[in-house]
Amino acid sequence: MDWSKLRLWHDSKDAAFEGLCCQLAFAEEVPDGSQFFRKGTPDSGIECYWTLPDGTEWGWQAKFVSQLDSTQLKELNNSFASALRGHPRLTKYYVCLPFNLPGGRDGKKKRSAEEKWREWVGRQEAVANKLGRAIEFVLWDQARLDLLISDERHRGRHWFWFNEESLSDLWFKQRVEEAVNAARDRYDRN
Repeated sequence: MDWSKLRLWHDSKDAAFEGLCCQLAFAEEVPDGSQFFRKGTPDSGIECYWTLPDGTEWGWQAKFVSQLDSTQLKELNNSFASALRGHPRLTKYYVCLPFNLPGGRDGKKKRSAEEKWREWVGRQEAVANKLGRAIEFVLWDQARLDLLISDERHRGRHWFWFNEESLSDLWFKQRVEEAVNAARDRYDRN
């Protein structure tokens, strides 16, 4: 996916990214009897969430950024702190980023974004644990988001948000049918 082609929503790519992530969250498999909520502004640290039948919550935070540095980590800190305050039954926290975290296996001493992410998750788990809460962190990075938006069931979302056809099973089937129909007169022996 070329995330720079994401359409504007309310004159903002940030709002568009949040909207798309919430639509993908809405399509997630959850237990029967769960309820979905899309937040407005202010959002209490999450853009949307599912309340499961047992009352626990899964929340999504979307950040349309191109890197994970101290500024973005501070924003995530603030968002997660708000989520902890505003959602006392939160058990799973999804963070959506439109890029893959660069790794740090090149021998350089500088910490990679991947290492910074792991450290951030560890610090937030410790914060939650001090409050007697266990929260699972799930990263929806570019690879995960690309996979989700490329799924056949999200074909319309792909078209809406990127204004381009998804190369879905249906798209390939239609191209084969077109090719067969176009060649039929030349190769049909009847």
